[in-house]
Amino acid sequence: MYMIFFLIGCNQSSSVPNRSEIVDPVSKTEDSIVANETSQGLNFKTSLDRLQGIWKGKKDLNQSIPYRIQFDKKVLDILCIEGICDEEGNDNSVLELSFLGFLNSSVDEILKKKDLYDSQSLLNDGSVMVRLLKNDILLDESFSFDSFFYTTKLTSSYMYDDELYNESSFIKIDALPKEIFVKLKQRSKLDKIDYLKDFKIKEQSKKIKVTTDKTFFHNEMSETSKRKAFLVKEDIAYMEDVNDDWVKVYYDGKIVSGGYVKRSDVEILK
Repeated sequence: MYMIFFLIGCNQSSSVPNRSEIVDPVSKTEDSIVANETSQGLNFKTSLDRLQGIWKGKKDLNQSIPYRIQFDKKVLDILCIEGICDEEGNDNSVLELSFLGFLNSSVDEILKKKDLYDSQSLLNDGSVMVRLLKNDILLDESFSFDSFFYTTKLTSSYMYDDELYNESSFIKIDALPKEIFVKLKQRSKLDKIDYLKDFKIKEQSKKIKVTTDKTFFHNEMSETSKRKAFLVKEDIAYMEDVNDDWVKVYYDGKIVSGGYVKRSDVEILK
C-alpha cells in the first residue's frame, strides 16, 4: 500500500466536462440506486467494475474540485484546492494514491484488523467498501450508484470533512481536463511513476478521430476564435466535452495542445 502527496497545478476548464454518453436504459431500473449504509448495519452488493474510469466530484464549500481515477483496485485522487488551477502558475492541488475494494466482514471486525489488510485482501464486490491508505483504512460508508446518469457518492475523509461537507458526489466524465493531464505527465517524470500508464488514463479516456484533411482548434465555440493550430486526418485526440456543433479535445503530441474543433470534422470513437 502506498500514499503519495504532492502539489500540482491544474486549470478548471471553462466548459464543464460532459458525463459519459454510454447509456443503458434497460439497466436503469435494475441498477438505479445501490446504497451502502454500513453505519446503520445495512449491507449491499456492488462491484468495482462499476467504479472503473474517470470521475469528477462536485465543489465543496471552499470551491475545491476533486477528481478520481479508478483502475482495477488502484485509485488516484486529485483535489484542485479552492478551484485554483493554473497550468503554468499556482501549484494548488494535491494527489493521493490508495486502493479501493470490498470486504465481507462487519465494520467492527474490519476496524479491529485494519493493520492486517493489504490490496490483495480487497474483493471485487462485497458488503463494505473500503479504501486503503499507507497507514490507515477508510470506510466509504455512503455509496450510491445510478447507472443511467453515471453518478456516485463516495465518502472520503481526505477530500471532504464529513461534518462540514457530507459526501462527495461524483459524475463519470469522458476525460481529465487538459491541464490535469499535462501536470500528471510532468509529475510522472519527477516522481518516476508513470501515472498515465499505471492508471490506464489514455485507455479510459474517450477519444475522437479526425475525419477531414484538417480541422483547426478554436478558443471558443465560434468561428471567430479560430487559431492557427490544427489536427490532420486520422489524428486521435482526447475528448473533454461535446455538443451538437463542437467538441472540446486535446492532443498529446510534442506538446499537449487543445481547444474546440468542429463536431462535423471528427468521429467520436467507442
